[in-house]
Amino acid sequence: MKENRRIKGALLWLVLAGVMLIATVAMGRPASAAKAPSIARNWTLYYYQIRNTDGTKDYVAEGKIYLKNFNNYSEFTVIGFKSSNKKYTAFIPSTYDGIYVTMKYGVPRNGEKTKISFKVKNKGKTYKLSATVTIKKGPNPYKSIKIGKKNCTSGFNGYNVNVFSLSKTGKAKITIRMKAGYKLKEIGVNYKNGKYRNVKNNATISLKGLDEIYISYSMPKKHKGDPEKWRPTGYSYILVK
Repeated sequence: MKENRRIKGALLWLVLAGVMLIATVAMGRPASAAKAPSIARNWTLYYYQIRNTDGTKDYVAEGKIYLKNFNNYSEFTVIGFKSSNKKYTAFIPSTYDGIYVTMKYGVPRNGEKTKISFKVKNKGKTYKLSATVTIKKGPNPYKSIKIGKKNCTSGFNGYNVNVFSLSKTGKAKITIRMKAGYKLKEIGVNYKNGKYRNVKNNATISLKGLDEIYISYSMPKKHKGDPEKWRPTGYSYILVK
């Protein structure tokens, strides 16, 4: 029995020695250096027209660009935003989910560019980054979009908000088919009495008192290898006249 205890004790010491050796080797290895933040050098920002129910038109040009090797935007300080084209500006939104680029004023021109530059600070280091953003007319994401018999597809050629005449009574089926690379995310219907609800594609809705239909979708990835969460989100509104 004493011999067995001595054998067990020896084995225990061997195990402990092995654990200590592994821990010592692991502690002795230098930690791999964290990768510096980086950004794709070229991005595309789409612009769309907005047609209001009173007949007036506006423009919207906005989108997000993303930094690589960021685990959490809130852990970094991003400062000193500059834009070579003064019509456009950039900032970090409160959600810390990207760098927001938007048009401040004027009318966007297809093919115009702006260079966005800024600094990223983290753990005593400062990184200077920049990207060229090309402004382009936004594509129509819909292969087909119908409200009952009303075909609204062509109304989104260059527009993301447009006005359509629909029946004031009865019901209609919402049928949306996206072009390749786009994914339908959400459909919402809003009524003049303030009631809003989400519906599924191919759902039948009441047209009585309908004020607007909201549609959101995921756009194609901008760069090969971008994570799924970087896929841009677009939206459209059908305003009922």
